[in-house]
Amino acid sequence: MTEKPPSLFAGRTTTTRRVRYTVLAAVVALAGLILPLVAQTTPAAAAGPCGPPVVNAIACENTLPGTPASDWQIAGSGSAAIQGFATSMSVQPGDTVQFKINTPS
Repeated sequence: MTEKPPSLFAGRTTTTRRVRYTVLAAVVALAGLILPLVAQTTPAAAAGPCGPPVVNAIACENTLPGTPASDWQIAGSGSAAIQGFATSMSVQPGDTVQFKINTPS
């Protein structure tokens, strides 16, 4: 038969238990009030994705406006004189990219 570990309040009077529970409840409530305030004032949380300190360069870049679609977007299927596509949907930096090209020449 295993013995139960002694309780934090074992052998205490009712008044002592009540005082300890009250103090414990007060500490938990105080921690609940202070922790959100501390979390809001950390520098990384206070700064935007591009504000110092830059924590994530990709998140910072994703907030920038980018190049207008008029600079790179093709209307319809582009020129009928040349059509093509890449053989891979995605590649890692430095990998070779292969294209399938169709031209009338």
